[in-house]
Amino acid sequence: MHPLHLQYRLPLTVALLLVARSLELSAQSSAPTTRLLGGGLAVAVVAQDSQAVHKVVLDTDLGFASDDAMALLILLQSGAVDLLGVTVVTGNAWLDQEVANTLRLLEIAGRDEVPVHAGAEYPLVNSMEEMRLRESLYGETSEGGYKGAWKLDGPGREEVRPPDSRFAQKAVEPLSATEFLIRTVRDNPGEVVVIAIGPLTNIALAVSLDPEMARLARRLVVMGGGIGTRPEFNFWMDPEAARMVLRAPWPEIVVTPLNICRQAPFTREVAEAAARGGSPIARYFADTFIADHWAPVTSLMYDQIAVLSLLEPSVVQRSDTLWLDVEIDHGASYGATLYWDGSLEPPPGVRQVEVLFDLDYPRFIEHFVTLMTQP
Repeated sequence: MHPLHLQYRLPLTVALLLVARSLELSAQSSAPTTRLLGGGLAVAVVAQDSQAVHKVVLDTDLGFASDDAMALLILLQSGAVDLLGVTVVTGNAWLDQEVANTLRLLEIAGRDEVPVHAGAEYPLVNSMEEMRLRESLYGETSEGGYKGAWKLDGPGREEVRPPDSRFAQKAVEPLSATEFLIRTVRDNPGEVVVIAIGPLTNIALAVSLDPEMARLARRLVVMGGGIGTRPEFNFWMDPEAARMVLRAPWPEIVVTPLNICRQAPFTREVAEAAARGGSPIARYFADTFIADHWAPVTSLMYDQIAVLSLLEPSVVQRSDTLWLDVEIDHGASYGATLYWDGSLEPPPGVRQVEVLFDLDYPRFIEHFVTLMTQP
């Protein structure tokens, strides 16, 4: 028996009502005045921010040997972060497995005081069954064919394996991810950065139940979407949630799309550099990625960019302001990123966000390895 409490489950009828309510609210209110930054100005202004301690909630679909795991380690290792909690959503794996992964990684890092809250197990509307029907009609619909928890012949929803042959001693918190998000942002108005590096179901539920929650946050950081690409996994798995979250009245939204992630290979050399020394994190890299053979779960550093660009804005060489939305027509492009650069007028309710495009890869790797190898 793995040491997990009963997780938060969302009935489909409730999800549909929340979708409808959120879309109604977005139609009734205009987007707030947003500080829109681009190019060198973005770096200069945000860099001043980086000197302060960031209060962060991380929303993740954490695989034990994944970019999500390394993104969490960046937050744990940075002295500029006060990690208030981690919320978990089905994505790369099923919810219970991801919760077990998160708890164990925190234990390995010596940071099991960070609370972990289980969230939504299923998307708001999309489903594995619909996905398979859709792909029987249209062929492959996701970028790279990645399916996460929905991969054919993958582990079942209730099959939970010890991440590294062990489960963590600490259990998941009883408070649901949605409740934790709302409570934490309301308790720290104007201070909390919400970093979402999985499907956006938990965040969508939070802003649906409490629309003011988005206004009260400091910033939303998203890894998801792709400009001119096929549907990216996080948006592909829950398109309605992604659309709702991008239309919510956050003071700032920063999106890390596939475009910049393709500039950041996760190589054996990077893993070996992070594995230097005898710290628990060094041993995690050595045991997880390079002990027997080089077989990373992903060859790109998606989520690490989203997190590290908050802490070290100089790793981003170019960012642009775009209007972003998500396709929710249940066809071949369901979950695709829709974008406007100003030459065409976007539909009502669509808002502008900051999109990261170009990476200073050597500087990014330097900061990443420095954080992984510090005591």
